[in-house]
Amino acid sequence: LTGGAAGSNFCAATAAAAQRAGLACELVIAGRPGPPGPVGSPGPALALARSWGAAVRWTGVPDRDSVDAALPAAARELAAAGRRPYPIPRGGATGLGAVGYALAAAELRAQLDGDDVTVVVPTGSGGTLAGLVAGHVLLGRPWTLLGCSASRPPQAAQRQVLTLARECLRLLGAEQEPGPADVTVVDARGPGHGLPSPDGLVAAEQAMRTEGLMLDPVYTAKALAQVPMS
Repeated sequence: LTGGAAGSNFCAATAAAAQRAGLACELVIAGRPGPPGPVGSPGPALALARSWGAAVRWTGVPDRDSVDAALPAAARELAAAGRRPYPIPRGGATGLGAVGYALAAAELRAQLDGDDVTVVVPTGSGGTLAGLVAGHVLLGRPWTLLGCSASRPPQAAQRQVLTLARECLRLLGAEQEPGPADVTVVDARGPGHGLPSPDGLVAAEQAMRTEGLMLDPVYTAKALAQVPMS
């Protein structure tokens, strides 16, 4: 059981993982079904989630925060019906959810052999960047990490990432503690979450034309737009 905006890639990934594991998947989506709203159009992510068997319920409120209150209510409803829900916050943003990216940091270091490397990460709920921050600290801080916030003010994103990174390190039994200097977050929201930015569209077009790299307009295109390109 998880949720988010209609364009949530995490919801689609959860549905795919649930199908692979033989589990049912329930999604709580902000807004109402129908025409696209300010939090983003239904788009391919929700269509994929449904194709993988996810059941979808809507909050009726376009604000993504409505999902946070609706998830516990949905869990209670499912439990009352005799099911055993496992609620996951939006974006999988927990210390446990960040562990995967903390472990991936070692693989990333092996691939990024060299100095003066900056790892640029689009940031929404903060779990991905938090895991990389935790791994970065465990590895002795080998890079510069740049988070590009696509959904909330940079200061709020930094606080969220630090909280999750610290929780992640505690779960891993580490004694190291990340500080504010380990998390640099810039504002990549553009016109708003779920809405393409002009700079992001330019970055996505150049990435496709020069590298054959497909970027989504909500997160990765906006993050790449923060990197100077020739």
